[in-house]
Amino acid sequence: MLSSSVLKVSVLTTLIWCLLSAAEAALLGGNCKQNSDCNAKLSECNVHHEICTCKPYSVEANSTTCLPGSLLGFSCETDAQCRIKVPTSGCVNGVCACGDGYVAYRRHTCLAPSKLGDVCFENEQCTLADKASYCKFVVPKVFGRCQCQVGKEFSDIMHKCVGTNTRELSSFFTLTLITNATAGILFYFIFSDDDLVKRPYSVEKDKSDCKSHSI
Repeated sequence: MLSSSVLKVSVLTTLIWCLLSAAEAALLGGNCKQNSDCNAKLSECNVHHEICTCKPYSVEANSTTCLPGSLLGFSCETDAQCRIKVPTSGCVNGVCACGDGYVAYRRHTCLAPSKLGDVCFENEQCTLADKASYCKFVVPKVFGRCQCQVGKEFSDIMHKCVGTNTRELSSFFTLTLITNATAGILFYFIFSDDDLVKRPYSVEKDKSDCKSHSI
């Protein structure tokens, strides 16, 4: 009778242990020996650490679910889903999109702005850096380099593409500043000697001399 009770307890203990092990394996971070031990969606067994983890290009949503990575334009729930496949992207209104200051290129890349002379793949790359520039394609619809738009020229002073009139105005403005600054420096060196400090006394002395002469 006693042995029968012990057997029942042993079987029950084993069953509980199996259930707990199965529940633990179902969770991400649970112990495992093979992929079948992991029950979470899109999970697998990391054989080196013997724990359940999300498969490559998927991200952990919670302890029981891994979400698939998403390319630009595809649905998403978290920023991590987008960034795991396309750096500098995020989940915007349920869809993966490039972050501010970046341009979407097909489905897999967010392009940074390109300066004049830099390689470009989209016109928007150039206009982000300079609104008066565009991508002049070397190979049509493949790649090119950023250049000033027709009727615009690069200004060494303003460091951007400008129209001729704007460029001339900028040059004139800069020349005026230089002229005024030069005049100010010359004025300082001419009148900043000791005579300028003594001048008020000299003027009063001259006035007294004039009065003595008039008497």
